[in-house]
Amino acid sequence: MDTKSVIKNLIETLINDTKREVFESMYGINSKFQIKDIGYSERNKILYIDGKIILGDIIDVSVIDPDMINFLLLDNIKYIYNDVNLNLTISFDV
Repeated sequence: MDTKSVIKNLIETLINDTKREVFESMYGINSKFQIKDIGYSERNKILYIDGKIILGDIIDVSVIDPDMINFLLLDNIKYIYNDVNLNLTISFDV
C-alpha cells in the first residue's frame, strides 16, 4: 500500500471510527466520510483533501455545512501531520 492510501485510510478511520460520535452528531446517524483524493505539498505544508460526506438519517439542508467537517479535520489532523494547513473540498451525497 502506498503512502497516499495509508494517509487516506488513517483519516477516514479517524473520522468514521474514532470520532464517530462527534461526526454523527454533525451529519446524522450512519453518516460516513470518504476521501476521493488526497495530496500533500511538502513545500507549502498544505494537505489537500477532496472528500465526500454521505449523509445518514438526517437529510436536511441544515446539515450541509462543510465548515463542520473542516473544523473536525483541523482539530484532529495534528495526530497525522504536524503544523499543516488544510485545503478541503467537500461534496454531499445520500
